[in-house]
Amino acid sequence: MPVVTDPVEVKEIYQEVAEKGACIPCFCTENQKTIEAMLRAAHEVGQEFAIANPPLVVGFTATYHHRQQLMNYTTTRDTVLGVKALLDDVKLFAGEDSPWSDVRIMPHLDHGMPDTDRTLLYNFAEEFATSMHDCSHLTFEENVKQTAAYVEAVQGKTLVEGAVDEISEVGASGEEQLTTVEQAKRFLSETGCAFIVPNLGTEHRATGGEVKYYANRAREISAAVGKILVLHGTSSLGEGAMQNLGRDGIVKVNIWTRLATSGGKAIAKHVVKQLGNILSEEEIKALIEEGWLTDKYLDPSYIKGVCGGKLAPVLEVVAEVDRTNVWVEEVVQKMKEYFYAFGYENLAK
Repeated sequence: MPVVTDPVEVKEIYQEVAEKGACIPCFCTENQKTIEAMLRAAHEVGQEFAIANPPLVVGFTATYHHRQQLMNYTTTRDTVLGVKALLDDVKLFAGEDSPWSDVRIMPHLDHGMPDTDRTLLYNFAEEFATSMHDCSHLTFEENVKQTAAYVEAVQGKTLVEGAVDEISEVGASGEEQLTTVEQAKRFLSETGCAFIVPNLGTEHRATGGEVKYYANRAREISAAVGKILVLHGTSSLGEGAMQNLGRDGIVKVNIWTRLATSGGKAIAKHVVKQLGNILSEEEIKALIEEGWLTDKYLDPSYIKGVCGGKLAPVLEVVAEVDRTNVWVEEVVQKMKEYFYAFGYENLAK
């Protein structure tokens, strides 16, 4: 299925999802394997629930200080080359030759910075289903002014997501200040954004050390402006909270850290267990002498059971594809958990 970037069609997809009480995961990426993982996860969930064309948001940041994903996409560290490579990969896996061609893919520029990401925000607007114009580091008045100007400039090219108020990182000092209903209404009316990111106490939107998702405030705001709210991150959500996000008016949730963490841990555990198939016996013994490893790696049962009787590099284990497969399998399962939690079974109705 073609990549969906037409603003009218994109808006219809979000409206459909909101009406059915679900929300769309926006899995952020900085490499091809994450794109493949998310498409596979969406396809498998679609098959499970008989969803003809499951929607998915492929997200990515550029020069955002917290994570520069397009800069990481190629070793050039160039965001323009990064976005071109990423979009080419998205189109490739949306094509008719792909096993996941049934997925409706909507690219999203996340945390587009008005100064350092200007080229992407303006020159690539038509390539994105949605673009976050992030002026959350400015005062409310200046945020509204600059966001409104961007909305006007890209009208008909992309749908704009705006952050209602200033973002502070977790652990920063200051009293928690949630977005009020009036702030949200004013921001929306004066900017014309299609989606808004209110401060609901979560993740980097928290101004204190303890993060907490305020579902009541989300429902109050969505009752006033519609189901157009976006949540950045899920680590602050308590048990059962994710299942209610659609009801709260959350229509999109941005996710990356948990995926990177779980995939990275899976690779680390795999490498530790397979180290005898990656390093030579001399290298293993040197690391044991230096205190990095225990003599478990010299145990005959490990050498015979895991390493086929010899401590030595094995191409099938040393090659990157082995670690990639471990990472993908772990992350696909994590992604599917989000699809389940966000009510994707409702999309089959």
